[in-house]
Amino acid sequence: MSVIPLLRFTLSLCHIITFIKAPPMKDTIGQIAAAKTEFPRITVIYDNYSYRSDLETSWGFSCYIEGKEENILFDTGGDGDILYRNMAKLNIMPDRIQTIVLSHEHGDHIGGLERILKENPHVRIFVPQSFSQKIKKMITTAGAQAIDVEEPCQIGDQVFSSGEIKGNIPEQALIIKTMNGLIVITGCAHPGIIAILRRVRQLYTDDFLLVLGGFHLKGLGKNQIQNLIEEIRELGVHYIGATHCSGELTRSLFAQSFNDYWLPAGVGYRIELSDLIIPHKH
Repeated sequence: MSVIPLLRFTLSLCHIITFIKAPPMKDTIGQIAAAKTEFPRITVIYDNYSYRSDLETSWGFSCYIEGKEENILFDTGGDGDILYRNMAKLNIMPDRIQTIVLSHEHGDHIGGLERILKENPHVRIFVPQSFSQKIKKMITTAGAQAIDVEEPCQIGDQVFSSGEIKGNIPEQALIIKTMNGLIVITGCAHPGIIAILRRVRQLYTDDFLLVLGGFHLKGLGKNQIQNLIEEIRELGVHYIGATHCSGELTRSLFAQSFNDYWLPAGVGYRIELSDLIIPHKH
């Protein structure tokens, strides 16, 4: 990625706030290297659904992505203390995190940020450009970099942002390119899970290996959810892990539809790329 200018605002003689705007990928989307990472290990570390009984559940979402060269925290849940305790039990130390990606500015996704910054201020934080100046100032005052995301952009080795997807609540999704296809992680999918997947499809022709996260379908009726499931299947999604704000009915219907390719994601659930076998038909 090209070097981009930094805008520096001095608050005191010894403190500087740094804002960075993520460069768009419009001119580079078709030029991404063919090599794709073999390494992502994804652990759900904050969620209102349980997978491991020794971990705490609470409303919100966060997952930890371990890569070959970089570790990424996607969202931070709603409570920093719960997040930190779960991380400790999972042997995930805050100082191992190089990058944080925040999907949208709701408390159940950014509530743990202050605690993480207290433990590790030396991180880059990608936020949708619509984030408030209050949050951006909190990030930079802690000593971290706040990187505004408007267009699709590269975050790390074969890791990308969808760009800020407009809607009543703007949101970005995380995209990981792997040898077996795309992994898409959503916070709440407020702009709509179908809209997000269509945006990703505009960017990449790879198959959808896995879609994981909150789908914001809680409260929808059975027929509405089944129609969405059919659309998701038509988009070629192989594995699905609907959690957080997806709702119990949604999880049940996805499990019935995807069978062995349904992942019962909840706090403590861990996914390794080697676990995701490309299905021929399901």
